[in-house]
Amino acid sequence: MGFRFRDVLTSWAVPSLADLLLAALVVRPYLLPGGLDELLSDASVGMHIRTGDLIRSAGSLPHTDPFSFALPGKEWFAWEWLTELSLSLLHSWFGLAAIALAAVVLMTATSALVLRNSLRRGESAFLGLLLVMVGFQTSMNHALARPHLITWLFLALSVTIVERERRGPWRGFWLLIPLAALWANLHGGFAILPVYLAVVCTGLGLEAIWNRTSWRGVWRMVACGLAVGAATVVNPYGIGLHQHLIEFVSSPWAIQMIEEYHPPSPSLGEPFYWFAALGALAGLTAVSALRRRGVSDALVCLFFLISACKSARHIPLFVIAVTPIVAGELRWLWDVARRHGGRRSLVAIVHDMDLGLRPQFLRHSSWLPSLFLLALAFRGPLGLPSTFPEKSFPVEMVERNSATLQAGRVFSTDAWGDYLIYSGYPRQRVFIDGLQDYFGPALGNDYLEMLSGGPRTEELFRHWKFDTALVPVKQPLSRWLKARPEWRVVAETPLAVLLVKEH
Repeated sequence: MGFRFRDVLTSWAVPSLADLLLAALVVRPYLLPGGLDELLSDASVGMHIRTGDLIRSAGSLPHTDPFSFALPGKEWFAWEWLTELSLSLLHSWFGLAAIALAAVVLMTATSALVLRNSLRRGESAFLGLLLVMVGFQTSMNHALARPHLITWLFLALSVTIVERERRGPWRGFWLLIPLAALWANLHGGFAILPVYLAVVCTGLGLEAIWNRTSWRGVWRMVACGLAVGAATVVNPYGIGLHQHLIEFVSSPWAIQMIEEYHPPSPSLGEPFYWFAALGALAGLTAVSALRRRGVSDALVCLFFLISACKSARHIPLFVIAVTPIVAGELRWLWDVARRHGGRRSLVAIVHDMDLGLRPQFLRHSSWLPSLFLLALAFRGPLGLPSTFPEKSFPVEMVERNSATLQAGRVFSTDAWGDYLIYSGYPRQRVFIDGLQDYFGPALGNDYLEMLSGGPRTEELFRHWKFDTALVPVKQPLSRWLKARPEWRVVAETPLAVLLVKEH
């Protein structure tokens, strides 16, 4: 027993190849100009932090919008209250540097689980690492410090548990139930878990019919899926949370307003082409799996591929669920090539090297979490971000004119509304912020009309009684306001202009 315990300690103390490569994979993009600031280029996390601050100070969840003056009295929900509470605590202890670093930790943990699942399926360290690298590049546009990273990690955990259960009945399979309950209080992406289980279960049922095999695994999956669905109701809003999600996904206006929910296109840049390549592999994998009567794998590939093709926001979920299955199919092709090539072929030599490296990729050590803790302790000397990036937000302008902004009825963009909420808490109120689904199409269309300087802009500004405006210089509204004699420019930079209305 002592010998085994020493082995465990040694394994935990010695850095593994997986640790080094995963750290290099995730951190590499942030070694470029901009660094970890890129993680904070969306200020919605600032609103989540302040919601957590509000929950901590009040000791309860808010029921009306605490940040906007647009819809007084309308019911408002802190759907991700547990994440917001955690972000608030982390921010109060270590500032925005900890939020950025926590995002890196979540992405690294997700990548580690995807790699492990790919190795379990594919057995090839080279192929597993290659697919994880491709998957990470595919998801880069969504690599932001926001609560959705929790859904990435929890889906990867769920896939790990389901994959283990599919190899044989496992008591740990039922951990999905408390996982679902926790997930429902952390992020709205929890809905993907019962859907994923339903897809897997349907595939396993069709396999049982086609192959005339036992239904035991199917019934276990059904029972767990039903329990998972019930567990998601354990949240402060009960079934109301599910109703909100259904309303959101069925709202064409909300989907139209949020660019992330648009279908992938070349405008995404390099990640689009990585997605196209991985999507093609997933399609071929589905065909190959069906030829082997692996209906469940085929359905998972097709479901997540179609979902990602409809909405770019779902690309990371596609990567997490499908990468291990693709790795398994590629292993089958690799084995065919190795058998045909002979024992002395290049493929056979690479295969032998692969087998030697695989244990290193399945083991993790204490080095990676230790490095993250050291980075947190020395966040100042390391230059970790202490505020949102000035290239995306008018940070200095807002700091200099905080009293003016907090005293006025401010019109600004939804993205800058999130930043104003963060920087001016608790006094700052805004017209609109990043919760487009909350504000609805009527107010949203008025917002777009004003931002574009449309025909009704003057009427709407009068209706909403705006006396302060903080808008991007490039927006048509900026020119419209400057042309009005009652509006005076207080400050202007190449990024933003701040104006106040003279009475």
